[in-house]
Amino acid sequence: MKIYHILPNRYYGGETSLPDHTLGIPIKTTRTPPPPVGEGQYLIWNGNGWLLTKIPPPPDPVDDPNDTSMIDDGSSLFDDQDDAGHTA
Repeated sequence: MKIYHILPNRYYGGETSLPDHTLGIPIKTTRTPPPPVGEGQYLIWNGNGWLLTKIPPPPDPVDDPNDTSMIDDGSSLFDDQDDAGHTA
């Protein structure tokens, strides 16, 4: 038996073979086989089946190792305390 992976953006993510006696399948997969895909075509899962589209999947976000916008140094935890550690 084959199962077909559904990526978080709902695009087709490949297939995996499982033993035929397998009960259940993982989330974000389906037993519904995709239709044949031509060059320049992509598959999107609509909840009931695969749709063909010419719109490529969006690129994966790239992590910028120099981006520090999400780093929390913890200093904001003490903004409401005076130098002795008392809450203002």
